[in-house]
Order: sequence, then structure tokens, then C-alpha cells
Amino acid sequence: MHKNLLRLFMLISVLSSLIVSSPGSAQNNADIENIFNWAENNFAQFFPNHQMTLNAEPWHYRFYPSTGIYIGARDEQIFVLGGPFGNNEPRFIITVPDLLAQIGRDSGVPACRNPVDGFTAIQNDHVVNITSNGQCFSRAMIISGV
Repeated sequence: MHKNLLRLFMLISVLSSLIVSSPGSAQNNADIENIFNWAENNFAQFFPNHQMTLNAEPWHYRFYPSTGIYIGARDEQIFVLGGPFGNNEPRFIITVPDLLAQIGRDSGVPACRNPVDGFTAIQNDHVVNITSNGQCFSRAMIISGV
């Protein structure tokens, strides 16, 4: 436990010393959630077991204790740290716009490796928007099954 906290503080310290940034937009946060979820769905060997997105300005990140790997985003860029990616400094992977151009904005919800046809679910923090054929469902509709 102490080792993970120390590692987290070291990561935050390294990341904070590297970057000065402005706060992200709501759309940017939704894009980051989609990218992190997509990474979990497509690279489970690195990002297993859905993790909550944390925020330590200017970073949005997730940590995967079983692999010791972080995935992070700042200034429209995606980085990884730990495991086979090294522990010295965050490794740049791709820009957010470039990755979204490849995977799309609706890239799935956590641990949803086989989504149901006709439904789209997008998670933004603690809110999941579920749509079908362009129609939004309210929470009451989902709970009641209507």
C-alpha cells in the first residue's frame, strides 16, 4: 500500500514538473474517458479491471495495480508509464484528436468487451449516457426496463 502511494506521489511530482496546462473542457473529459475505456477494452493485458479516472491537474489518469501501469492524458496528448513502458518518465503515445480519428468518439464503456447491438453507452465521470437509434433513455426508463 505504501509502495503504491509513494509511486503515485512520485508520478504526480514528475508529471507536475513537466507540464503547465489549462483546465480541460467537458468534451475533452468525455473524450479522455472514451479513450481510457477503449484502451481497457482493447489492451486488457496492460489495462485490466476497470479503474476510476483520477485527476491531478493537469493530468487525468488511471492506475492499474495488477500491472503497475498508468495511462494519462494532458494537453490533448495520451501517455503511459510503468511496466514495459518504463518508470522514468511518461511515454507519449498519440494525440487525443489523432486517436479519436482512428477509434471514433463512441468507443465503449468500461469492461464492455461485447456491446449490445444498437446501443451506445458513453461514460463521463459518474454519468453514463445510453442511447439507441438516436433516442436518449432516462434513468427511470432504464431501471423500469421501458
